[in-house]
Amino acid sequence: MDPSLPELYAFGYDKHLQHTINSLAVGWLDKGFKYNTGLVSEAFLDRLSLFCMDPVVMPFDLDGNCPLCLEYPIIDTPYGRLEFGPGELRIPGRDKTVYAAPTMIYHFIKDHKYQPPQEFMDAVLNAPLPDTKEYEEFILYWRKR
Repeated sequence: MDPSLPELYAFGYDKHLQHTINSLAVGWLDKGFKYNTGLVSEAFLDRLSLFCMDPVVMPFDLDGNCPLCLEYPIIDTPYGRLEFGPGELRIPGRDKTVYAAPTMIYHFIKDHKYQPPQEFMDAVLNAPLPDTKEYEEFILYWRKR
């Protein structure tokens, strides 16, 4: 995984990380990184699992071990089994905000009690789901930026 990033860190232009342009970082945790803990709703976790099953960025130079517990997590969800790797999510929010999170965020929440910012949870609950035309249009627009 990438090193930890502050919550809602705004990525700027980086010729090596173009897939992060105009995105806000959520859930980029690492060992020693202080993060908020708390409860999240099952509805949020269920919807998040659908995004984790369909990552939009797949860097190939990273492993899928959790930086917090060093395990390779595999979690069964209501929609199928999640095997975590280095994939990344993009979640559309309000006012053209885009949230960038690692797929490992699901494991962080479920097993390490990480509580993401409320605005990210709201975005997940309100975003069009993967495999919908609206989400595909969002991804096409986002990739062209």
